Amino acid sequence: MEYIGLVEKIIAAEQSAREMVRQAEEKAVTLETDLEQEITRMREDYMARAKRRLAAIEKTEQEDADADIKALDVEFHRSMATVEQAYKSHKNQWVDTLFSKIAGDMS
Repeated sequence: MEYIGLVEKIIAAEQSAREMVRQAEEKAVTLETDLEQEITRMREDYMARAKRRLAAIEKTEQEDADADIKALDVEFHRSMATVEQAYKSHKNQWVDTLFSKIAGDMS
């Protein structure tokens, strides 16, 4: 009887080994497809993250550019106000100087 039990265990082990080989072969067939799907998923994930980061960078760059434009605009208006004030203060003197330069000294 002992031999029958031993033979049954050997047969069971062989069947188990065949099943494992069959599963490994199945897995080998689907492995390439699974890898391609995983690569595609990872690529899409990386692209989505890159797009989000790019959008954040673009937003920051636009905000910085807007702030620079505002600062330049303020400086422009300040400079124009200074020129306008100088014009109001020295208008007559400048007109006389330009007239004498163009027409020459009439004295």
